[in-house]
Parts: sequence; C-alpha cells; structure tokens
Amino acid sequence: VLLEPLPFQEPERLVSIRAARASDGTFAPVSAAEIEAYASESGVFDAVGAYFRQPEDRFDADALVNFVSIPVSTNFFDVLGVSAALGRTFVPEDTPESYVVVISDKFWRQRFGARPDTLGQHLRFGDATYRVIGVMPRTFHHVDGLPADVWTPIWPMFRPTDRRDTAVGRLHAGISL
Repeated sequence: VLLEPLPFQEPERLVSIRAARASDGTFAPVSAAEIEAYASESGVFDAVGAYFRQPEDRFDADALVNFVSIPVSTNFFDVLGVSAALGRTFVPEDTPESYVVVISDKFWRQRFGARPDTLGQHLRFGDATYRVIGVMPRTFHHVDGLPADVWTPIWPMFRPTDRRDTAVGRLHAGISL
C-alpha cells in the first residue's frame, strides 16, 4: 500500500457536497441554486465550487486524439487551493463563451510535447476552438478520481434548480465535520 497526501492545500478542509435521496439513501447531484445557497448562506464555507460529474469524451480534430473534458466552475481550482504549473486557472471573467481550457500535465506532455509555448495554443473539439490558458501540476488529479485531461468553464445550460453538479466546499478554518 502506498499512501500519498492529496495534492490540495489543506485537504482536511475540503468536503464533497451532494444531496441525499430520502427514498433510497443514495446521493444525487446538487443544483446551481443549492450551491449558491451553500456558499453564501451556510456560514460554514470559505468557498464552494462545482463540477459536472459526467466526464465528456472529446476528440481533438487537429491532433486526432481522444481526451476527457470536465466542466468546472471558475473558482473550482481556487477552492481546491491548486494553482497552474504553467499559465493560470480560470477567473470569473472566463465564461463558457470565452472558449478557454486548462489542461492536465499528462495531456500537455502527450498532445503538446511539454512545450513551454503551449499557452495560447488551440484545441478544436465539438464545434469550437478553445485556447489553452493553463497546465496543471503533474501531481494534480481531478477530485473523485475522475479521469480528466481538460477542464472547461461550466455551461449554465440548465435551469438553476436542475440537479446536475457535484459541489466541493472549503470549510472555514476551525470548522470540522
């Protein structure tokens, strides 16, 4: 057995937030409205971020490679306390219409040959072209063990009450479960 610390700042303050289904005791995604309420009204969290828990298989038409994309809130990496190894992570101004992505170290090495001039390069998938703004550290892996090569800003394509996201919260200092 090999034990390694989580690659997040103060991991003991991070919690996964999901809704419990009363009928069968399993857990369900939360809505954007619930995430906002947890962040602003609970008094428990410094910040709450979100991600769409169903990774999307993508195909880069320029390089002819498959990869996995996960939409995340623009504060997702900040909540985890993780910075990009190269470039930057998302800021609030990075909307889905900005067409920007953050990529994993593994994808950076495979797709871009670990070139330092990767920032500003493009990935073409779906009907759009996305600009690379950051590369995550080699030690960073998405929460929940989900495979991820690329992160995009989350699309607000559903109603605020639709339950589709998983939330991760950073507890205030001194609060424990």
